[in-house]
Amino acid sequence: MIINTHKILSTIIYDKVQENSNFKLEYNYFIWGNIQPDIVPGLVLKSHYKDESLDFVIDEIVALGKTSPSVFYNKQTRNKFSKDIGIVCHFLCDFFCFPHYNRWHYNSSMMLPHIKYEKNLNHSAENILTIPTLSLQPVSYLENDTLKSFIEAVLWEYSLNEDYRNDLIYASNICTKTIETIIDFIFDFDTNKAQTLQ
Repeated sequence: MIINTHKILSTIIYDKVQENSNFKLEYNYFIWGNIQPDIVPGLVLKSHYKDESLDFVIDEIVALGKTSPSVFYNKQTRNKFSKDIGIVCHFLCDFFCFPHYNRWHYNSSMMLPHIKYEKNLNHSAENILTIPTLSLQPVSYLENDTLKSFIEAVLWEYSLNEDYRNDLIYASNICTKTIETIIDFIFDFDTNKAQTLQ
């Protein structure tokens, strides 16, 4: 996906999370996180394809899920948290983008079809009016194997229908579900820890 598509999706994801959660992400930092992997050298060089980067994304999700709830009461830490979640969303969105899913690499004969597809996808994103909410299965445990199974199951479902709107629907829904899961586990983990200490 090109940067502008990531920006459009990040605003859609942000709005969906705000509708469904009591937690407020820092908007500008979340948007910045969503575009950072296409700008910041260390993240630009990281593969934006599932086979190479899914483990990295899952590790980031698990780490974010272990965040203390106190992060939400400090603007600086909340900014970083919002940015880091945005970075995760960038990679997830790329995984649910047809050229990335089908491994059309830039250094291959598929470079031009890849670029053309993403240009058309951006046009579709600029003109999309609504994105339905999918009924994705809840994530029962915030651990690597469970998250991997969850993401791969959604990817399989995504692969059954190939068009621009499908990319936008699945990318926004997987990110929204992932953010809500992270937030739920932060507060559940803290509650369970407090009960254990009593």
